[in-house]
Amino acid sequence: MNPEQWQQIKTIIHAALEIEPEKRARFVAENCAGDKFLRGEVESLLNCYDSAEGFIETPAFVGKM
Repeated sequence: MNPEQWQQIKTIIHAALEIEPEKRARFVAENCAGDKFLRGEVESLLNCYDSAEGFIETPAFVGKM
């Protein structure tokens, strides 16, 4: 991945995070313009973001003290 591709990925991700989750797939498809590599990277990073949301909000250990 070259710096231009990384910048394009970051731009699309930041914009995608500003819109409603149910509209993201269409937004990503339109903004990746048929570039399978770009779309794959963007979707992968968005999936990681979605999976990590709320991660720290759940305690690692819940027990009696």
